[in-house]
Amino acid sequence: MKYAIITPTYKNHFQFIPKYLESFDKFVEDKKEIPIFFTISQTENSEFEKIIKNYKEDLNIHVLFIEDLFKENNISLTPDEYLKQFGRFTFQTAKKFYSMLHADAEKFLVLDCESMWIKPTNMTQLFNDYFKNPFFVTSEIENENRKDEFFNQMLENIVYLSGCEKKWYIEHFMWYYDKQILKNMFLELGDLNSLIEKLKKQNTNQKNIDRKTGIFEIVLYYAYLDMNKEKYGYKEISIDELLKKYLDENLLEDYKYNFYKKFKSTSGITEHCLMLLSENNIEALANMFKAAGLNIIRCEKSDIENFNLQKRFIEIVQPNILAASQEHAFGISNKIDILCNKNKYYYKLLKHFTQLIHPYKFSFYLFIEPFAVIKYFLKWIILSNKNKKIYKKYYQS
Repeated sequence: MKYAIITPTYKNHFQFIPKYLESFDKFVEDKKEIPIFFTISQTENSEFEKIIKNYKEDLNIHVLFIEDLFKENNISLTPDEYLKQFGRFTFQTAKKFYSMLHADAEKFLVLDCESMWIKPTNMTQLFNDYFKNPFFVTSEIENENRKDEFFNQMLENIVYLSGCEKKWYIEHFMWYYDKQILKNMFLELGDLNSLIEKLKKQNTNQKNIDRKTGIFEIVLYYAYLDMNKEKYGYKEISIDELLKKYLDENLLEDYKYNFYKKFKSTSGITEHCLMLLSENNIEALANMFKAAGLNIIRCEKSDIENFNLQKRFIEIVQPNILAASQEHAFGISNKIDILCNKNKYYYKLLKHFTQLIHPYKFSFYLFIEPFAVIKYFLKWIILSNKNKKIYKKYYQS
């Protein structure tokens, strides 16, 4: 069985590639056997090669060009034209689907370039374990809370194209694909080009929404699996049922209240779990993740206040990969930098410094931003020093 990792990226995200590769090199035991396919544009290759050159000898790295993949799939548009016409979600979908169809492998794990391995991992075993008992996770759409227009339009697109029920399918980042199932999906639903044309005729979702919703590849794939789970031997796990099983009524109500308050309605209810931990819910949530076998999850941000809770959660769940962000304090991350220096004032300072250098309104920002930069620089220094004392007292070993 041939396994591979697919990671589309672009120049604005090249900053994440060094930690991605460093963590892969450090923690993956079968790093030579598992190829990584990066998908970029040809114009970005020179810069990308500089980043990966030190890893090409030790890792099994392949670079695919979206232009070549477009030609293979009868697309005459340039990447920029495609992005402008169909939006970033459909563009990302094209990069991922076409990369999998092209790559010489049978089963895939799709990871974003912000991903990092945080513990010794045998990727072959990780693939084997998942495909031995494959599953996907869903959550109900609670209409009173799920009011975001973009979120709902994106789901309506998938419902229309696949005929599935309206559910949410992204509660983790174990985005595994089987190439034969992917091919079968295209045979039954139509290839990506025909799905795009079908969607264009059905709705006018571009009129009132800034970001074009288009087609979200993993949601479409899981929706297809949902309708064919008996055929392909997949198990559906309801996150709603798991939450009811592991959290009592009060804890569940508090968790959902904090989730909708902090993240509104545009993500999975457990997708940001590590940002919603408390002394009351940590044991239950960690045991729930462990029992469900969720070992590729998201840790959006570590700070001096939440690090201890996140650390305890990680120790129980034992995830192999943290996806979608590198602003956490695990694996190869610099804990002092993440927990102490990148505090709330760091980001405010960065925002105002950027506005000073690139002012939106020339006269106004030139007048006000120097004072804001000085203010938040001082606050950043004070809080960084305070955090370092806390870190030294409680976390430094």
